[in-house]
Amino acid sequence: MTDPSISRRCDALMNKRNLKIDHKQKLKTLVIRNQKIQKIVPGEKRSIKQNLQKNLRHLEHELKLTLVQIQNQEENIIRKGCPGITL
Repeated sequence: MTDPSISRRCDALMNKRNLKIDHKQKLKTLVIRNQKIQKIVPGEKRSIKQNLQKNLRHLEHELKLTLVQIQNQEENIIRKGCPGITL
């Protein structure tokens, strides 16, 4: 038998983690889309290429932050002692 407060806390932690994983997947898709667009844009469109590269840097930075946050949340789940959860 598990304490209801533990299971609610664990559910909340898992929901936060799942939201971050969804965010990570969206960011990866945007990075891939940005890279495809950069290949398609002609060389004469320098301002567009610069904006795409700037956007890509921001996306990659956001992706790194999200990965760190996911790892931190997984460590919190393990530290808090949520029973029966596999990551």
